[in-house]
Amino acid sequence: MLQIRCFGLRKLVDLLAGVMLLGFAASVSADPKPLTKEEQAKVDKAIERGIRFLKRAQRPSGAFPREVTGISSKHFPFVVGQTVLPALALLECGVAPDDPCVQKTALLLRKHASKLESTYELSLVLMFLDRLGERQDEETIRSLALRLVAGQCYTGGWSYRCPHLTTEQEADLLKALRALQKNLGAVRPAPREGAKQGEAKAAPEVPASLAKLAVFQNPSNLFVREEVASSRVDRPVFFAGGTDNSNTQFATLALWAARRHDLPLIPTFRLIVRRFECSQSADGTWSYAYRFGGAIRQTLPATNTGAGLLGLAIGCAEIPTEKNEQTRREKQIVYGLAVLSGVIGDPTELLVLRKYEEPNYYLLWTIERVAALYKLQEVGRQDWYRWGAAVLLTNQRANGEWPRVHTGVDVTHSGSFSSSLNTTFALLFLKRSNLTKDLTAKLPLKPEELNKGIMALSNGSALKNASSSNSSSTKQRSATSPP
Repeated sequence: MLQIRCFGLRKLVDLLAGVMLLGFAASVSADPKPLTKEEQAKVDKAIERGIRFLKRAQRPSGAFPREVTGISSKHFPFVVGQTVLPALALLECGVAPDDPCVQKTALLLRKHASKLESTYELSLVLMFLDRLGERQDEETIRSLALRLVAGQCYTGGWSYRCPHLTTEQEADLLKALRALQKNLGAVRPAPREGAKQGEAKAAPEVPASLAKLAVFQNPSNLFVREEVASSRVDRPVFFAGGTDNSNTQFATLALWAARRHDLPLIPTFRLIVRRFECSQSADGTWSYAYRFGGAIRQTLPATNTGAGLLGLAIGCAEIPTEKNEQTRREKQIVYGLAVLSGVIGDPTELLVLRKYEEPNYYLLWTIERVAALYKLQEVGRQDWYRWGAAVLLTNQRANGEWPRVHTGVDVTHSGSFSSSLNTTFALLFLKRSNLTKDLTAKLPLKPEELNKGIMALSNGSALKNASSSNSSSTKQRSATSPP
């Protein structure tokens, strides 16, 4: 759980001094000024130092260190995930695909790809191989994507693991998905009022071993009010419940990347979109766990709101709907962006972890990913990049790392990660990385219109009232209506 506290006086003074020294003053204008040459030079130097740190930290095997001692792999299992994210960041920062550090990671991942079962690792390996862009990985990308499709649960999200599929099952699943996507194309809602819709076709034949997968169910039967996790080990993963928006976010990013490899993923996307349409809370956030109509208690609200905004972006770009439903979707996006706007620029709240007094680098990456996705130079009136860059440049060490403050202690559930991962998140932020550029290009939303909506909700009571109204209308709709 993400825990928060105020900065200690010394920490706050250090941060503010760093902001003044670097010239990164917070902006409240409607048109943020670009970085000066001097400011950009400081950012470029920080990126170069971070890249050098990651290259030095990599082990001969291609892996990156976990930096957690005295803790078994049972409690810290995502070793592959911690390796692939730094390598992905190196690529995003302009390191060549044939660089020895990148290639060592690629060899390691190819060796283990077929054995993976965690959603995080399947997703991250797929994203890395897609970004690497080597023809030899096409079959692996397809296999990883199909396993993610098979792991989608009945509320449109993912839990911690996905099933293994035989080669025959993968071929059957791909064939059935192609037929299903073709059928969906025939019955999609009209993109404009008055347009004619196609005729429904017969449902595709699905082998018995795959027939109970979420993607082949009628969406009208799937979206229950709450999930109930099952302790029965004999139940398939898609019945088990207990999904979360963290796993779901990484699966979504991976499947968007897989879409570039001619995979029929609209049936999967429509369940993702429906999940986030019907689970936003009255305050504009999405929580860690799924709950129809929104959660009562929020866990990691800002970071999981980023997951909801990714899902709704796919809805706007890929899942046509009637005009009033599209308008509602866009309002939900504005509510979510307003939540992130409230975090930006405030060093006394979500930015710092209670007890550990270190920046939440994952939260910073969340804000950067969302802003890049929606082409927002500002979120509302908040100059997110100047603020985040000031925080990051203040906290980077001389050796190029953004450190893990408390080594040897498993505080990952509080948002504190290894130095390699902290450095990864910092580099992705400073580089303004956008892992979904092709999704951004398809969005029909204008940044200036989004910001007008955010600023209209800048008053806390106005946001609460507007989003409460939205939540009520969401609850009034049947939980069984398809996206």
